[in-house]
Amino acid sequence: MKKLTLTLETVTPLFLGGADTQAVVLRAQPFRGQLRYWLRAMLGGQGKNAKEDLRTAESEIFGDTKGGSGIIVRVGIPQGKKLQQEERLVVPHSREFRNKAFWNGQDQQEILFELLARPGLSEIPNEALKAFLLWANLGGAGKRARRGFGSFRVSRAYADVDVFPEGFERALYPRLPSDGYELSAQLTNTLHWSLGASVHSSSTPEFPTFIGGQTKVLVCRKPHPGDYENAMKTFWNNNLRNDARGLMDNRAYGYATGGRRASPFHLHLARSERGYHYILTAFNARPSPSHSSWDKVQALLASCASDYDGQYIW
Repeated sequence: MKKLTLTLETVTPLFLGGADTQAVVLRAQPFRGQLRYWLRAMLGGQGKNAKEDLRTAESEIFGDTKGGSGIIVRVGIPQGKKLQQEERLVVPHSREFRNKAFWNGQDQQEILFELLARPGLSEIPNEALKAFLLWANLGGAGKRARRGFGSFRVSRAYADVDVFPEGFERALYPRLPSDGYELSAQLTNTLHWSLGASVHSSSTPEFPTFIGGQTKVLVCRKPHPGDYENAMKTFWNNNLRNDARGLMDNRAYGYATGGRRASPFHLHLARSERGYHYILTAFNARPSPSHSSWDKVQALLASCASDYDGQYIW
């Protein structure tokens, strides 16, 4: 398979800005950057934690100064569609902070995503396909992607050959799940195909990675009917900012003052026929603000598991 064409259906608004922060700019770079992030997390889970080993494995997919990338990423709008823009809240619990987003407030919007093998290669590397599946099911694109924005699902898939890599089509699963239990079962299968058997470690890795014992993936099977904003507000008010439970947002969740540390967990919103579901992926990685930071993040996951019928699938 030299070319894979996917239709990505938005689940939450995508804040895809460029030089003009008040306009939506659809470019391949943010999507390619997300692929690289999830590829590193996957490779680390395979034991490639030394910088040189990781650099070598990553360069085989994305290239380096000595060689070109093994894949080409293209994004666009399906034929006959238009780039819909609408001003949306960037922080769900605030009514003031708004930006233009890829969204129209009514129906899910679609993005055409193409993954191609570099000329001269016989097929798209399996590692790139696995990284895509991790990103599509656990992450997002654009601003605030770690807080649930830019979530999407694959609704259609086409290839230039009839045969997909073994297990890939089943792991891709471009059908809307009937409920949270079907969603959880499918994600379990997807992670199994993408990650396989992971190495385990009791020490904290230097970057986010799917090392056993240092990563958790939680699927909340209880649906949130209504719109995505209601689901996000519930997460913020009942869990992320719940001071009564000792879960109030603090440096354990990432910070930008006194240095910078990206959020150690990713919130992804998934859809089923019954509504919206939280998917939380938490990485224990250095640098950590304190020894209790990982405990704090795990307490957040535990509160969601209790409130929304959560199942740990990793």
